[in-house]
Amino acid sequence: MKTARLLILSVLLIVPTTIFLSTAAPARAQDKPAAKEDPLERKKNKVRELMAGMKTREIAEKSMEIALESTGTPTEYARKFKENFDFDGMIESTVEVYVKHLEEAEIDALLKFYTSESGKKVAAAMPEITVEAMKAGQEYGKRAAEALEGK
Repeated sequence: MKTARLLILSVLLIVPTTIFLSTAAPARAQDKPAAKEDPLERKKNKVRELMAGMKTREIAEKSMEIALESTGTPTEYARKFKENFDFDGMIESTVEVYVKHLEEAEIDALLKFYTSESGKKVAAAMPEITVEAMKAGQEYGKRAAEALEGK
């Protein structure tokens, strides 16, 4: 039962998180006085900056709250889990995914958007949008399960 809850929690947390990741972004490699710039590290640093602009950490934290609540996780266990969860480590583990699927020019375009006024507005709204979307999805899934049970 505990393993199933952790699996569900992981899925509920990772899916939105991989979509909307953020963390405190270090300075981009291109902003540092560089001896010899590593293109891969520069790209990774841009992804980290993008994740910060997308408010990924806030989204992950809110997603975790919903996941723990929806799986009926006991209060004390949920508290300990949240206290010990390494959001920065989880976010860092997804940097490679972005690097793999996006070209640097695409990352630059996303950075440009998320630093614009519209992008900042979208990023500010995403944690609440994610919460509402997750709740709507859970409700939809509940109705689908009830319909299946009724057949």
